[in-house]
Amino acid sequence: MKGIGAAVAVFLIACAASTVRNGADDIIENRPGLLPLALRFPSDCGDGWKGDIARRGERPATADCERWNLARYYHTVERAQGSARRAMKHYEAMPAAGAGHPAMAKNNMACIRLNDGKIREAESELLGLISGADAIIPAYYNLYILYRHAGRLEDGAKTLVLMKERYPENSYADLELGDIFSDREDYTTAENFYRAAQRADADNPVPVHRMAALMEKIGRDEDAEVYYRRCLKSFPHYRQAYVDYSSMLLRQNRKDEARKLLNRAVRLVDPVDGGEAR
Repeated sequence: MKGIGAAVAVFLIACAASTVRNGADDIIENRPGLLPLALRFPSDCGDGWKGDIARRGERPATADCERWNLARYYHTVERAQGSARRAMKHYEAMPAAGAGHPAMAKNNMACIRLNDGKIREAESELLGLISGADAIIPAYYNLYILYRHAGRLEDGAKTLVLMKERYPENSYADLELGDIFSDREDYTTAENFYRAAQRADADNPVPVHRMAALMEKIGRDEDAEVYYRRCLKSFPHYRQAYVDYSSMLLRQNRKDEARKLLNRAVRLVDPVDGGEAR
């Protein structure tokens, strides 16, 4: 992955635009030391998980939403030792009790197992999910992250192909496949995947930016400049494109143009006198 921040942002943007996301909140685990795995929770259970619901005691949860709020609290809010184990207890109770959203519970359990180092168990859970009728897109993403983490890049690529086939409106798989083939110096295939990502998600700056970077990498600076300019025109608040475009201009000794771009990038982060970046 070219950059984990950009990768997970693309995944979340793709999920937000996906027709399979109805009734779900998708978030990425961002605790230090953990893999950036995708959790999914039902969106119709309110925000009780935001409070200190652990004070309710350890009496058994009975309602589906009560289980979900407790699981989400222990999984994403509490930082105490054993919180993941407590979340797991509530996830495990859901399928057994016939609760709704079993695929979400299984996906989140696989994330806990993977971050606990139980790779085989997590893989088995995720493979079961993507082969079932109730497959959800975070399961594909998490299985790919598992394979990346384990150094099993061929299995990761196969997972992305399956993800692309099932969710053609999602640009994430195309972007990651483009990165894989770019790293292998198969630039024609990489370009094809980046183009497919642009077609799948025309409202996302990352596919255009990746294409610009690829053109620059293979020495097609004129084409790279076309894509950098297109990215900045369509997505004027996408800071990384300013930074990379200015770097290319500096390499070409176009220092004045590069300085102007960098100044615009700085204003995106710290607008002068409260003014907006232009």
